[in-house]
Amino acid sequence: MTTMDVDELNPDQEIDFCTLGMFILDEIQFPPPKPAQYNVLGGAGAYSALGARIVSPAPVESKKVGWIVDRGSDFPSDLTTLINSWQTSCLLRTDSSRLTTRGFNGYDATDHQHRSFHYTTPKLRLEHGDLLDSPVLLHAKSFHLICSPSRCISL
Repeated sequence: MTTMDVDELNPDQEIDFCTLGMFILDEIQFPPPKPAQYNVLGGAGAYSALGARIVSPAPVESKKVGWIVDRGSDFPSDLTTLINSWQTSCLLRTDSSRLTTRGFNGYDATDHQHRSFHYTTPKLRLEHGDLLDSPVLLHAKSFHLICSPSRCISL
């Protein structure tokens, strides 16, 4: 079993919204001459947390947005600073034995509507058991799930 460093959340914090969507660091390749972008926050977890945060003013309401970010050994420290600046209840877990989940997004030079995607590192999908790392998230008033109906039932 891998040891993880977990930044604790306030156990008394009320959570209105918790996402089990994934956090992904994206590489985005555009057709020339537009340069590629690297280490772009991505994944349904990041974007749902951001959406909830936009309608939840800091510092009180923003803390009611809960989510989990799994950082690997390659996680850029400036992104931790960015995530912390949102003032949400983000459970930051660090596992130095693995890489952060990363994806490649490529856009076609001839068909601008076509986007290709693939994972460039092993993906780490959140499961209901991940909420046990922070029971405050387990007691959220609502949950965001992005999955098939059968997986939703199993959760």
